[in-house]
Amino acid sequence: MKKKFAFSYFIIGILLVATSCFSFDSKKITEKNKREEGKGEEGKGFTVIELFTSEGCSSCPSADKLISRIKSENKKDVYILSFHVDYWNRLGWKDVFSQPAFTERQQIYATHLSLQGVYTPQIVVNGTEEFVGSDEKRLRTSLKNNVNPSSDLIIEVSQINNSNIHLAYKNANSNSELLNIAFIQPEAITDVKRGENGGRRLHHVNIVREFKTIQISGAGNLDIKVPAALHDLPFKIIAYTQQKNSFKVTGVAQASVIFNRKQS
Repeated sequence: MKKKFAFSYFIIGILLVATSCFSFDSKKITEKNKREEGKGEEGKGFTVIELFTSEGCSSCPSADKLISRIKSENKKDVYILSFHVDYWNRLGWKDVFSQPAFTERQQIYATHLSLQGVYTPQIVVNGTEEFVGSDEKRLRTSLKNNVNPSSDLIIEVSQINNSNIHLAYKNANSNSELLNIAFIQPEAITDVKRGENGGRRLHHVNIVREFKTIQISGAGNLDIKVPAALHDLPFKIIAYTQQKNSFKVTGVAQASVIFNRKQS
């Protein structure tokens, strides 16, 4: 992460946008896509929202609240992922949900979308459209217009032992694509003690706790270690495919999990 580069872009962002800162079955825990194939919100398909945020950014809570509202509306086939980046940790508060890998993912988008750098809060929709994460009007417009018609991705998840899960995937698209696998903590509340949000209680939804990207073609199987932070919590796995060159999201599937640590 080039912190100086990120910070300079953040300052530009401030000048341009005032609101921006820059039940478990031991044999099977699977949820194939519950969507009717080809039918999403009002028959328009599905949307994947990636939010890049930080507890150390004073402008990020408004974006967190926005995606929380979207989630509470129970919009069918809207998949939300909150990535907490680590480059604001230097401002006096370390975001416990942040990871360098999430910053790297945001940097990849910055390069792919021809941006001058990274900033928070930022939303990326279906891998092809980005804007300030607190811009509700833009997000709701995108939810109407930037959608994919259907998904052929299917996942099945089962527990192997007290540390690992098995994930089987099937993608009707035989072309080589990227498969992203995100471990999602549904919600959390943090009392921030220091930094730009010192004294505030922040509510987060759909927090990415672990993220893995592999190249796939067709069907396959993976054994994945479950993050220790999720052993005592119900969590979700959101898997979604992207084209290697355009980064356009092409498919998505979700499974809800309650991890049984006593599983032998």
